[in-house]
Amino acid sequence: SESQVRALYEESGWDIALHCYALATHSGTGFNALTPAQMDAEFYAGKDWLTSRGYPATTWAAPYGNINNDSWAACRRYFSNARTTGTSPIASGQYQAAPALRPGLLHAAIWTQGQLANMKAGLDAAKATKSWVLTNLHTVKTVADANGAYSISTADLDALCVYAQSIGIAVKTTAQIREETSRAATI
Repeated sequence: SESQVRALYEESGWDIALHCYALATHSGTGFNALTPAQMDAEFYAGKDWLTSRGYPATTWAAPYGNINNDSWAACRRYFSNARTTGTSPIASGQYQAAPALRPGLLHAAIWTQGQLANMKAGLDAAKATKSWVLTNLHTVKTVADANGAYSISTADLDALCVYAQSIGIAVKTTAQIREETSRAATI
């Protein structure tokens, strides 16, 4: 609900990003199938929704992680950064490079969110390779979806945060990561 999103933002420091404004945009191939005018309309409406509710509106989390050159160019007119995954035509690899290959393009890990063991293994791999591991949580629920593809349970999210802390991984917001990777790119 909107009140839960507000609490995540105000009480826990979560970044609230645009995923899509119109449900139809999330279907099929997402933004990459839109015309430039449709992309602009979608980004404009989404940014307006976020800012009208007091969110910074700095990030777009691409549906399915798909970003091509056209959607990237449209995104940059409205947002300072985007999150993608290894399925994107303009990103590669599993973990975030520091500095970013394209400034403002943050690469999120591909995990089946309902599988806590996979997420812990991802944290272990990121620590071992000294990489960032950005996680986009699509849906946090009391009980995760049966297939676990797009949701995580509150218990598993709590367990993941405790595990990250226990192995010395700092949990940071997208804004903090972006700032650190931007500084690394200028050094």
